[in-house]
Amino acid sequence: MNISGLKKFLRSIAFGTSILVSATTPASAESWYKLNSRHFVLHSAGSVELATKLSNDLERFDFLVRQMFGIPDDPNAMPLPIYLLPNKAAVGALYKVPEVAGFFSHDIEGRFIVSHREVAMSELELGAQATLFHEYAHFLMFRNFRFAYPSWYVEGFAEYLSTVEFDSQGRFDLGRPARHRAWTLARDDMPLTEVLAGKQGRNSDLFYGKSWLLVHFLSTSEERKGQLGNYLSLVAGGMPPDEAGTAAFGDLKKLDRELDKYMRGSIKFSRSATPLPQPAAPALERLSPVDSVIVPLHLMRFIDKREEEALGELRQIALANPQSANAAYEVARAAQALANNTEDTAKEIALWNEAEKFNELALKLAPGMARANLLKGEIEMHRLGNVSIRAPERWTAARSWVKKASDASPYDSFAFWTLFQSYSSESADIPGSARYALRRALELAPEANSIRAAFAWDQANQGRFDDAIAHARILANDPHGGQYGKSLLARIERWKSTGQPEKPCTAEEDACESK
Repeated sequence: MNISGLKKFLRSIAFGTSILVSATTPASAESWYKLNSRHFVLHSAGSVELATKLSNDLERFDFLVRQMFGIPDDPNAMPLPIYLLPNKAAVGALYKVPEVAGFFSHDIEGRFIVSHREVAMSELELGAQATLFHEYAHFLMFRNFRFAYPSWYVEGFAEYLSTVEFDSQGRFDLGRPARHRAWTLARDDMPLTEVLAGKQGRNSDLFYGKSWLLVHFLSTSEERKGQLGNYLSLVAGGMPPDEAGTAAFGDLKKLDRELDKYMRGSIKFSRSATPLPQPAAPALERLSPVDSVIVPLHLMRFIDKREEEALGELRQIALANPQSANAAYEVARAAQALANNTEDTAKEIALWNEAEKFNELALKLAPGMARANLLKGEIEMHRLGNVSIRAPERWTAARSWVKKASDASPYDSFAFWTLFQSYSSESADIPGSARYALRRALELAPEANSIRAAFAWDQANQGRFDDAIAHARILANDPHGGQYGKSLLARIERWKSTGQPEKPCTAEEDACESK
């Protein structure tokens, strides 16, 4: 798949919409700042005190989860951007799904979390901290666990960790009840067979709640000790999640009755006696008025069907602030994104020209800006991709801009991904250096579904079907991956069994939704 195809595919898999609540009002314009800590760049407005507490608790949460699961801490990893909107309603308005209160995006351009800073008035409400912990649990799972987890466990795991509470000294409670799901669980039910099969239906809140209950119960039950691990191993081996449930848990109706009894009893949790280390205070950085206006528009362009709206506003900001390299770059990137998603040839050409114009301005103002250098290479390669003659020296020149970006930001997966795509666009022959770039991109961003999909397909192209199937299965089990992962898995499995090469599927094809 080329960059344009992957951009379209990205729309179906890029967002992990994990937290659902009711919402009614949109976000408003605000003055933004950044809190830079060890693992995060937290963008927010409003109370610095509240944002600082959330930043510190996130650092504690990161330390705790790494200790629990033996996750190494890479000192070179790029901090994860987090954007805090005023309330849950603002998140829902941005995402165009009112019930969504937070989401994790794994776009090829980079990963980030969008959440809110609305404090819960009671345990029955979903507050800022629980939302953040849930989304960050997704990030840690997708980045560090090379396992084809079923969708219910992905959500149940995140819900289980989201209820961690820290006191002022850093002591913590682990496994507290997810009381923000209590009302839904008390008034309704979902058969365990549907939960295991990942059938969320229209009641995602109930699916998340029962998934949490199942994870909590299986993690604490002495009678069922070891069953969860056995179940997950069966799923990783290729057994359908619902069939694996019967194999690992036995009579599912009996387990369902046990769950109901467990829910109505006294759910216990653990409390630490020793506090976690105090994290270093985050560094406060106030954004300029121009950059404050850009932040919500930067988010808007990642959301489906709002790229044109974002581009129009960004264009006005850049023209009114010709000395802002950031504004010029954001216009260029928004124009390129819109060009990749239009079927109007004349409009596409105009947008690519606009992207080049504003990106050149960004490079003039900030020659060392890594992403602007990368976009320069992308623009040159796009132009070459539309030329029928071979021009190796021009491809080499275009890739030099990608290398410049990579040298400036060596832990940014986007540059490695773009390098691989450049060879895929130039020729059907993929050199070893390009395959190294793709593998490196996946190492740096294993949570990026589009990169994993390309890696799986490339493994199949090399005849490494077992590796290809293992990666495709991770995508197939992704609760937010739509049907693409399932289609990819089916095609690779069919290719392996018949020996007949398959064609890659992009998200706009009907086959992606039907197979």
